[in-house]
Amino acid sequence: MAGMGSSSTNVRYLLTRGVAAAKAGDTDEARFYLNWVLRTEASGQEEIEACFWLSEIAEEPIQKRRYLEDVLARNPLHADARRKLAILNGQLNPADVVDPERPARPAPQSPQPAASQRFTCPQCAARMVFTPDGQSLYCEHCGYQQAPGAAPAENEQDFIIAMATAQGHQRPVVMQAFQCHNCTASFVLAPNTLSLTCPYCTATYAIEATQTRELVPPQGIIPFATTQEAAQKAIRAWLDKRKIGAFAPAHGIYLPAWLFDVGGESRWQGYQGYDTAPQSGWGYDGPTPIRRPVSGSVPVLEHNVLVPAGRTLPKRLAGTLRHFDLAQVVAYDPRYLADWPAQTYEIAVGDASLVARRHVLDEIREWTRRMAAENGVSNVQVSSAGMQVESFQLVLLPVWIGHYTVDGRTYTVVANGQSGAVLGELPPGGLRGWLNRLLGDS
Repeated sequence: MAGMGSSSTNVRYLLTRGVAAAKAGDTDEARFYLNWVLRTEASGQEEIEACFWLSEIAEEPIQKRRYLEDVLARNPLHADARRKLAILNGQLNPADVVDPERPARPAPQSPQPAASQRFTCPQCAARMVFTPDGQSLYCEHCGYQQAPGAAPAENEQDFIIAMATAQGHQRPVVMQAFQCHNCTASFVLAPNTLSLTCPYCTATYAIEATQTRELVPPQGIIPFATTQEAAQKAIRAWLDKRKIGAFAPAHGIYLPAWLFDVGGESRWQGYQGYDTAPQSGWGYDGPTPIRRPVSGSVPVLEHNVLVPAGRTLPKRLAGTLRHFDLAQVVAYDPRYLADWPAQTYEIAVGDASLVARRHVLDEIREWTRRMAAENGVSNVQVSSAGMQVESFQLVLLPVWIGHYTVDGRTYTVVANGQSGAVLGELPPGGLRGWLNRLLGDS
């Protein structure tokens, strides 16, 4: 093999031959070339690729596991190796893995009745609904209370494993749904719901017939802790400060959101300047500035990065979803929807994960550049190559939505159903514009 060129070229040649033989099913030749790569001065990435393909042709599970663990020791975020090891550990069924070149198309199904539970009082058989704090069911007639027994949510799913299967893209169950004919918002309804007022457009419906839809069920929920009376009082105070008059009654709704855990590391590089000893000549006496390249990495471990899963709420109000105490998320139980509609998610988990990753990167980029500037490092570039979304869950968050009208236009105000904090839209020009119009009319 003399005359092949540089050492790096030789290694690449060996690796190419080994991978090609593995794909062709010639395991002996593949093993010969791939092991040769590991005996050379291969780069870290070349060693990872060689180990991965050795795991692909390994016949014994113990050998396959050893090679996969070698890959993950060098690169813990290697998605293929994590999936293969999950299959080896029994965490992932190979039959569930999606072929990205041939996406699965579910067979058409006839409509199915939504599973239902009746929330009736064991004492008087009247309807039972959740208390505002979400801690128990109570009878509207006789006041009897019953605790649902929900435990804290521990339903996060491994993102890489889930996205390899249909679960990561769609893990549907049949749920009873309803779509507002006026604003087209879609909701999940509790069984036996008889009426609904759309929180977005205040259209009122008598529920005579619903559709069943296959939807990804939520894994967690924060129950309502603020009553309608308290929410309307908080909204009224917010409007009074802005000299705004009457508003429509607030309606409670659960809004969907994705929560992600993001890990790994963010790598950075830049230039650091310093001065050498004074030099003279060519009409200049003084230090000569020198810039040298520097680099490093920042560990990433962000828990519960929240991305709204709906688009109906005005964007400027979506920030209210970021002010929940997410430590209070409990395991989802359909009984929590006994007296509340829940909006269906409109943003897929894959799309939401990109938003979460970008949000974390923006924060790390800002922090890294600030720290670098304090140490005399400039032209800092931050890479997200080492960052990885590790787990996710869909949760429902409680919100009260109210409306008020100014100059014939309707604006939305929301109250956090956990804390009661209020955030609302303002007329054009904000408070100053509203006051100017108010004074002009007087």
